[in-house]
Amino acid sequence: MKLDQGKSMSPLILPNDKIIVAKTSSLKVNDIVVFKKEKRLIAHRLIYISPSKDFLVTKGDNNLKSDGKIKPSQILGKVNFIKRNGETIKLSHIYLSQSSAYLQELIKINKALDQKHIPYIFLKGLPLHLHFGQTFPKRLYLDADILTNRTSSTQVDKVLVSFGFKKQKRTLFDKKNTESTQISYLKETKPFPVIIDLHLEPAIGFTKLKSINKLLPSTKQFAQYLFKNIQIIKLDKRSFPILNTETLILYLFLHLYHHNFHGAHRLEFIDAVIKNQKIDWDKVATTTQKFNFTNFVLPGVSILRHYYETPLPTTFLKTTTPFPAQRLAAKAITKFISPFNSGTRAQEGVKRAILLFLLSPSSPTMKAKILFHKEIRSYFLPTIKSLVFKAPTNSS
Repeated sequence: MKLDQGKSMSPLILPNDKIIVAKTSSLKVNDIVVFKKEKRLIAHRLIYISPSKDFLVTKGDNNLKSDGKIKPSQILGKVNFIKRNGETIKLSHIYLSQSSAYLQELIKINKALDQKHIPYIFLKGLPLHLHFGQTFPKRLYLDADILTNRTSSTQVDKVLVSFGFKKQKRTLFDKKNTESTQISYLKETKPFPVIIDLHLEPAIGFTKLKSINKLLPSTKQFAQYLFKNIQIIKLDKRSFPILNTETLILYLFLHLYHHNFHGAHRLEFIDAVIKNQKIDWDKVATTTQKFNFTNFVLPGVSILRHYYETPLPTTFLKTTTPFPAQRLAAKAITKFISPFNSGTRAQEGVKRAILLFLLSPSSPTMKAKILFHKEIRSYFLPTIKSLVFKAPTNSS
C-alpha cells in the first residue's frame, strides 16, 4: 500500500522525501506516526492521546482539520528518520537545528531591546517552551509573540528591521488596516523563516477589528498589570522577561479564547505548566475576577479538564464559576467546539465574533449597539453572506 504523501507536513517532511517507518510500542504527543485509514497510509503528527489511551488524534501540520479519532491498532509505526536527496536525516536533528537558529535570532532581538531599555515581554514561543519543558520542542517553532507598548513600537520596529525582518501588510479581510494591535514581521532565513508577532496590547480579542473589542473588559489596564508581573528566565546566558506563572496561566487561557479554543498544542502546554509548577490559585482566581475575565476563561478550563483531566483546585473552580449561566455556556462550548479542528480565516473571524457576543459581560444594549456598528456591518455581513460552511479539504 502506497503512502499518501502531500504537503500537509511541509516543511518538516517534503513531498519527495522518503519516510522510514519504525515499529514502536510506545507513543508520545508530537511523534510523527504512520497509520492506515480508509485504505490509505498517512504520516501525520500525533497531537493528542486520550487519558484512557483508547484513541489518538493525528493531524497534518498544515491541515485545518484533524484526522479524527485513530485507534492504537491503526498505527503502523513512527517516523524518526527521512531520506532527502539521498541523505538520511533524523527528525530530532531538524527540530534541534531549527530551534537553535530561531533562538539565536531571539537572542539578538533580546540583546538589542535590553540595550535600548525598551519594555517588552515574551508572551509565548520558544523561550517559554525551553524554560518550562527544559528541552528543545519536538515540533517547529516559527513565531514568537512579543508585547510592548505603543510608545516603544517605533523603536522595536527599527530593531527588527535592522536584523533583516520585514513588516507584513496589515489587512482586515483583504482591506488595508492601520489600527491593528498586532504587527507581524518575517525574516526569510533558510531553511525555515522566523516570524515575530509584535503586540501593542495583549492578544485576547480582535487584533484588527477594534470596535468590537469594546465588548471586552479593559485590555489596556490588563497590559499594565502584565508589565508589573514578570519573571526573568535565563537562556544561553541571556535574561528573557516572561510572565510570572500565575499571570501566565491566566494569559494562556485568554489566548486560548483568542484562538476560539482551538489548538491541542496550546492545551497541552497549559496542562504541562499546571502539572509541573507550583501555582498560587487564589491569585489566579483573584486576577481573573479583578479584570472581569471569568466568562472568557471558563470554557478553556472546561475543555482542558474534559480532554486532559487536568487537576484544578476545587476552591478555584468554585470561585470562578459562581453562576449557572456561566457553567452552562462553558459546557456548551466544550460540547460543540473541537480543540483539534479549525476553519478558514474568515470562518474563525465570524466564530470569534459569535463567541465574544456570547461571553461578553456587557449589557444587551451595548451588544446591540456594537452589532450594528458601521465597521462591524462593513466587514462581517458580506463575509457571513459569502461563507459556505463546509470542511476544507485536508492535504495528506
